[in-house]
This record gives sequence, structure tokens and C-alpha cells, in this order.
Amino acid sequence: MDALEAIQTRRSIRKYKDKAVEWDKIVKIIEAARMAPSSGNLQNWRFIVIREPANRKRIADACTDQGWVTDVPILIAVLADPDQADKMYGPQGRQLYSIQNCAAAIENMLIAATALDLGSCWIGSFEEHKIRSALQLPEHVILQALIAIGYAAESPLLPQKKRIEWITTLERWAGRRKTPMRGYLSEVWPKIIEGAKEQIQKKIKKLK
Repeated sequence: MDALEAIQTRRSIRKYKDKAVEWDKIVKIIEAARMAPSSGNLQNWRFIVIREPANRKRIADACTDQGWVTDVPILIAVLADPDQADKMYGPQGRQLYSIQNCAAAIENMLIAATALDLGSCWIGSFEEHKIRSALQLPEHVILQALIAIGYAAESPLLPQKKRIEWITTLERWAGRRKTPMRGYLSEVWPKIIEGAKEQIQKKIKKLK
């Protein structure tokens, strides 16, 4: 699976099989995060892999109104060290670059998981103080997100996405909306449509 296919087929998975995730795949996912760009190559991120059932239960209980997290085989906490960014870039490094750096790493993780035939989900809603206690986090680090990883037990359809010409203009905010991307769309859309057809057929079989 190439990068573009992984991007197009990635979905947010909230149902997982009761199947262990191989450690080498977890390492590859974190390796993908490690290769993400960061401001000034700071790499001011940290990752905590949560595998033990009791620990996962504590984390899941802190995820607001998301009971499905209890069944996730692997959770990865993504943390930022804003002090590092502050030393080099000041308040902008603390308030913006630290978030951007972790976001880039997270997206790499999601794409890598898809390429490894795993499901994933970016979790951003949680009671941070409970997770800080469960993971024994030092005061200076900030929890940016939790990433769910496991073998998918569902195949969600592609959610509605805004058309590319609705979100892209030329040269300036109020620039022309005519975008030179027709050739790209003609190549991508047939793949997306075919994938949607396959998922619909699977759902019809299950209903029967």
C-alpha cells in the first residue's frame, strides 16, 4: 500500500477485534512518528505505549463518553514538552509549535497504522488530570492526544468530505476557486467509489 492509498483508505475505527497487535508493528508506527517534521528539528514529543488491561481501563475511564476505548488493544499517549520549544522560540514555540509538532507525528502514526492493516483513532476528548495521574506524568509535559491502535472490527464508509475546489483558492483568500486538479480527481475518485461499493456490499451481506 502506497502513501496516497493509505491516506485515502484511513478511517477512524471505534470497534476492534480481540486480537493482539504485534510489537514490531507498534515499533514501526512509532518510527513513523519519529520521522515527522518538527520545528527546528526539536522532536519535543514523547510516546507512552499502554498495553496492560488494567492500565488501559484507567485510561479508558478518563475518555469522556467513549466507552469503546475500553476494548482497544493498544493506546499510545502523545505528549509534548513545551519547555524545549519555549527555549528556542518563546511563547509561540510553547503555544503553537509544540502542538503542530505532535499533530504531524500523530498523522504519520495514523497513516502507518493503515499501511500495516491496522485500525486507528485519534482521541482528543479526555479528562487530562486523570490520565496524568495514571501515567505519572511530570508537570511540564502536556498530553496532546491518545491514539487507539488495533485490528479493525468495522469498515466505516468514507465520511462526506468537502470538494477540493470548495477549500482551495489561488494566490489569496478571495482568489479564484478554479483549481488545476481535475486530472488528479479523475484518478482518485474511481478508487474511492470502488472502495465504497465494496464496503456497501459487505454490509448488505451482513444484513442478509
